[in-house]
Amino acid sequence: MEALAVEEDGIDGLRLNYKGRKSYLSSKQREEVVSWLQTKEYWEMSELEYKLAFEYDVVYESKQSY
Repeated sequence: MEALAVEEDGIDGLRLNYKGRKSYLSSKQREEVVSWLQTKEYWEMSELEYKLAFEYDVVYESKQSY
């Protein structure tokens, strides 16, 4: 019978090993996008998609990724 990760590694065995995917935008680019969004009274997803695609050459497969 296999031991549970917490039994072998203690509290560290409960931590997720998934680190996520490397960002498509650099830190500077993310800051630029956030600053741009803060200038808007309201956000439109299509406008954000367009900006990321044409200014940063980034297109996400899922709308949840935006």
